[in-house]
Amino acid sequence: MAGGPPQLVAEVSLSFGNAAWSRDERISFVAVREGKAELLTEIDVKSGASRVIVEAKAAFEGYENVAVTPDDSWLLLDGWVGTGVDDYRVMSVDRASGAIEILLENASNPCAVGDDFLVFQRGASLFAMRFDFRERRALGEARMVVPGVATDRWGGSSQFAVSAEGTLVFAPGKRRGEGRRIVWCNPDGSVEPLVDGVDAFPGHFQLSADGTRLMISTLREREELWTYDLIGRGMTPVIAGEFYGAVLAPAGDSVFYGVNTGTLREVRRAPVVGGTHELIWTGRLVPECLSADGKTLLLTNEAADSNGNKVDIVQLDLTRKPPELAAVIATPAAESQARLSPDGRWLAYGSDSSGRDEVYLRAWPGGGRDWKLSSDGGSVPRWSADSSTLYYLEDVRLMAVPLERSGTGATAQVKVGAAREILTDISFAETESFEIGNDGRVARVELADWERAEARLEVVVGWLEELRRTLPMGEARR
Repeated sequence: MAGGPPQLVAEVSLSFGNAAWSRDERISFVAVREGKAELLTEIDVKSGASRVIVEAKAAFEGYENVAVTPDDSWLLLDGWVGTGVDDYRVMSVDRASGAIEILLENASNPCAVGDDFLVFQRGASLFAMRFDFRERRALGEARMVVPGVATDRWGGSSQFAVSAEGTLVFAPGKRRGEGRRIVWCNPDGSVEPLVDGVDAFPGHFQLSADGTRLMISTLREREELWTYDLIGRGMTPVIAGEFYGAVLAPAGDSVFYGVNTGTLREVRRAPVVGGTHELIWTGRLVPECLSADGKTLLLTNEAADSNGNKVDIVQLDLTRKPPELAAVIATPAAESQARLSPDGRWLAYGSDSSGRDEVYLRAWPGGGRDWKLSSDGGSVPRWSADSSTLYYLEDVRLMAVPLERSGTGATAQVKVGAAREILTDISFAETESFEIGNDGRVARVELADWERAEARLEVVVGWLEELRRTLPMGEARR
């Protein structure tokens, strides 16, 4: 490193993640084209010329992390190839031909350490094995060498790095979300569990209108969606596999959700108990909320229209067969996070029309004028049971705004009160999921103890020599 100002190597129009710089002055990275397969690409540092080494050939393939090897003729690459959080594999890629060979299953984040070790992530731990990089073959069994490394919820990212000299730096921890729980926050500041005995990582959740049921997404071996009976304390599985934008019907008897099916997206309705999942709509729509009578589904439309608008709020009239799609809010700004009031008269939503994310309010149905409820940024609006108060997130703070409303439709008026802080907790920023109970208590995801602990990095100097002492040379194997 000679210092000085940064230098432009090449302009890349595609989004990309990590990059690996080889000794022959080429930078390799995985680029993504919207609607297309992932591309393993390289750029010549001296000339700025770029080329695609290999392109994913199937919809389920997804390349993520790339690393250089002692032999510059090939690269290490990982990719997600299934439905579970650890369905990753490590591959070798020939830089000249683009030929791929599978090296390891259930493994990700590969890197070469020295000239004789392949290190990779499995679960929330680091594994290492003796490896012949010239012949691309293992010289012994893989062994766990660092247990407890901070890892993303999905298995493709872990917080560690190894220098060329063999120094290891890592953040101790577990898989993100492990040990969390959903709790009630009481007015006196105490908390109590909302859900008992869920051996999973809770994420998005929603209370039913009568407060007796909870829809909850979890992530263990794979993503799942459940309903939880708050009276009988039992869980019922609804969806197993990837989904997004799940919404619980007011009666608590069905769930609307989005799913990717190859190159298409679908909105489906699933009964909570038994029955067939029904196709509602095909398109880039994300379910957001249902009207109190269950007849109207509001969604975020992520497809650009003829005016170039990219994120709008739309509605599906579920009383018609097939349902009718109509615009609700369509402007050059991005609108999303629609939430209808329990009395069915008001719509809260998020918009960046002011230049940053804020929470707005308008009458429903009929529109009319909009009122800005947040003043210093805001997102994730939620209503009180009597529709008199709107809650939202301002960074890591939960805010509440009292509303005095009159009239309906285009003649509706509202007096917006002063926002007050209800809670401050970093877990809101982490999960963006909370609910307001019918008794006014706040339900939220509570971070695990280890997630709330002060972050730190551990440095292991001479780690390469430690690997050589503890991992003996074995027989070469394929």
